[in-house]
Amino acid sequence: MAAAEHFGRIDLVLANAGISSYGTVRQIAAEDFERVVDVNLTGVYRTLHSTIPYLQKSGGYALVVSSQAAFTPLAGLAAYNASKAGAEALALACRQEVAHLGIGVGVCHPSWVDTDIVRGAEADLPTFRALRKKLPWPANKTTTLQTCVELITAGMQKRSRRVYVPGEVVVSHWTRQLVVSAVAEPFVHRLTKKLVPDMEREVATLGRAHSVHTPVTKKS
Repeated sequence: MAAAEHFGRIDLVLANAGISSYGTVRQIAAEDFERVVDVNLTGVYRTLHSTIPYLQKSGGYALVVSSQAAFTPLAGLAAYNASKAGAEALALACRQEVAHLGIGVGVCHPSWVDTDIVRGAEADLPTFRALRKKLPWPANKTTTLQTCVELITAGMQKRSRRVYVPGEVVVSHWTRQLVVSAVAEPFVHRLTKKLVPDMEREVATLGRAHSVHTPVTKKS
């Protein structure tokens, strides 16, 4: 790898890949769904796969960026939710596989981060903005990019098993089973009954499956 050749070794790896898409499962085109999974999940695999030999030499550490979305699936974000839950599972399995090699693997779970993609989604889809406001704490919390960088850096220095951005996201981890339980379903159904049809109409009117801030892959 170019990085190993340049620095002479690799001690720390941040496996971070993230794009999202617009549209429900019945609405999103297969190629748009596949693109999210390829970037967010397969992209993380590629990073781990190519750097493990170098981390073995250094006794290094890799941090996989999943998401709070791995704990709190949301209507309209199925591709993102699935890919980030997959990234968490990939990291946990990889941790078991490389422990005997002296490699540490952690998982990072950021909440909403104040980035162009999040702001673009709110501008594109008023229902997305409304949905975020109705989410219970801490799922409705937005973190600055600076705070995100600081927490990830600290987590990598400590070789943490889990990094929560912000720290309150740990509550979502603790309550992840409650969120998808029968107890929570009445609240979820009330929340999505009108929002989902409205969101589908907005996406159809918008005519695209991604934020304008998401790089477009040109087809040959």
